Amino acid sequence: MPMHSDIIYFDQKTYETVCIKNQDNEIRFKGKPTKVLNEWCLEHGSSLEGRIDSFKYLLKVRQKPGILISERCKVLFIPTLSTTSNDCRYIQYTHIKKIIKNGPKSCTVTMNNGNSYNFNVDYRVIKQQQKRAKLYLSKLRLLDGKFIFLR
Repeated sequence: MPMHSDIIYFDQKTYETVCIKNQDNEIRFKGKPTKVLNEWCLEHGSSLEGRIDSFKYLLKVRQKPGILISERCKVLFIPTLSTTSNDCRYIQYTHIKKIIKNGPKSCTVTMNNGNSYNFNVDYRVIKQQQKRAKLYLSKLRLLDGKFIFLR
């Protein structure tokens, strides 16, 4: 299922969203990632706008909000840049195993399945996004399949 991808990004040459589950397997969709993410959100009972609003509200942040697709499956993508940027990459938060700093604006993210991906983003940005995602999920809890909001 594409929503369980490790990485999502926009291929500007083909105008397609690329979803990578492992380095040998990719699925492509026409349009930008926000279109695909919105469809996945809608399939799970909300809209992309609602998910973004929730993330911003609960964490009191304005930039680079994480996008929770499914509470039940804990599918949450963290953006590497502004979600309006064509260069933004979305990383599946729960798949991250470790983050390694390569240089001032470069890091490698290793996923639980052993795949590694290089990003032209400062290590601290990914670590901050990871921390935010963890905090966000701690504010949203599923108990017996019910949505619980904790302040």
